[in-house]
Amino acid sequence: MKNISVRNITYLIGLVFVLKLVTIFLHPLHHPSEARYAAISMRMALTENYLMPFFDPVTPFFGKPPLSFWASAISLEIFGINEFAGRLPHYLALILTCLVLYRAVKKTFDEKTAIASVVIICSTFLFYALHSIMTEAFLLLGMTMITTSFLPTMRGEQKDSLIFFLGCVIAMLTKGPVGIVMPCLAIPIYLTMTREWGKFFQNFPIICGSIFFIAATLPWFLLAEKNYSGFLEYFFLGENFGRFMKSGWEGDRYGNAHHVPFGMIWFYFTLTMLPPLLALVIKPKQITKTFFKELKADKDFLFFTTSLLAPLFLLTFMSNMIPTYPVYSLTSFAVILARILTQIKWDKFIYFLCYLTIVFYGILIVTFAIKPEFLLEKLNSQAYILSKIPQKEFQLYQIGEGKSIFTLYWATEDKVKIVTKEKFFETIDRKNPLPIYAIGGGYIYDQFSPQEKSQLKIIFCTKKRRNCLYELIS
Repeated sequence: MKNISVRNITYLIGLVFVLKLVTIFLHPLHHPSEARYAAISMRMALTENYLMPFFDPVTPFFGKPPLSFWASAISLEIFGINEFAGRLPHYLALILTCLVLYRAVKKTFDEKTAIASVVIICSTFLFYALHSIMTEAFLLLGMTMITTSFLPTMRGEQKDSLIFFLGCVIAMLTKGPVGIVMPCLAIPIYLTMTREWGKFFQNFPIICGSIFFIAATLPWFLLAEKNYSGFLEYFFLGENFGRFMKSGWEGDRYGNAHHVPFGMIWFYFTLTMLPPLLALVIKPKQITKTFFKELKADKDFLFFTTSLLAPLFLLTFMSNMIPTYPVYSLTSFAVILARILTQIKWDKFIYFLCYLTIVFYGILIVTFAIKPEFLLEKLNSQAYILSKIPQKEFQLYQIGEGKSIFTLYWATEDKVKIVTKEKFFETIDRKNPLPIYAIGGGYIYDQFSPQEKSQLKIIFCTKKRRNCLYELIS
């Protein structure tokens, strides 16, 4: 059986991140959610308003704190308005997450468990999507810093206490209180089970850490409320309480509630933790036996198990979520499985995950290189429609109140004009030499007069003509 070579695994992980870097350069905004966050970051860069993110050119976005938007906006200012620049900070956050994970697990367990943890986290389906221009990469970084630095801090390590509270700052400025509560749920449970409350109060710098945390986060929240009244009420009571605690919460100003059945988090967890989770299917008895053995013998293993299960248990009762919510347990899952695999000396499976991940990224690169619009039609119809425009510069109009037009904001740098069917022809800027395109449902075209129809050339329509691209004929 092939033994783990930390050096060889490190090279393979490096290759994974090189391939991932190529991947984020190749594909366009494949999902409306990424387009929404990309447009918010772009708007921040264009307007240089770094205080409050804006949902559209006139609507402040109270749904998330600004850290991930700051990162993307700065990158967009440096490297230009493009997908690669927007994703680059999130890609770097993932690298930093892996470095934090490796350092902490090596200190808590050993080097082989540490490198195996990085392999597992990088090979999950969830990790493939975390470079997107959203919040999950920075949230994962903050939560990983919190989870992995807790045990060393309990042992009096001052550097790790700084990492712990810095992770709290990152999580708070990325997601809000939920970003701290989720990874910290395990702490009181663990301290109660191990009867180490005394050690916690003795070694944990609660006062100094809290002062640092408040000084780093409170100013932005106060400035945001001062300049945008109502922000604190919506953000804390809505986004961080109503969304998680109220079944079918309908207060979302910026989208729709994602209703899911009871316990859906376990399905999402199973799906997003593949293929590493296949280990449990291949060797169920050996892995289960080792799990309970480690759980009984090792307090550190007990903490990560608690950290894995606590968020999943809480989310079991939540009926409003998206498939990325298992991110709250991703770090602990990687550590637990890595520890089990190294204990049973199943090194071959670690190499298998490395090679499988490399092959998967290779397939993605070839696919996107040959057909960049791969998956666009099903996942982001707006981007798919825009791919049919041959020019790089053009005028764009959205006829009627279209849904999920964030890709149009992104592609035109907020220059897309939203007009009604009745006002469309009189709104068109015919003096502008750039070609004119319009997007609207096929039913809208059917309502135009014959003379109006003669001025429009149908370039492309999605299925059932729900959305069509038109070019204005001179």
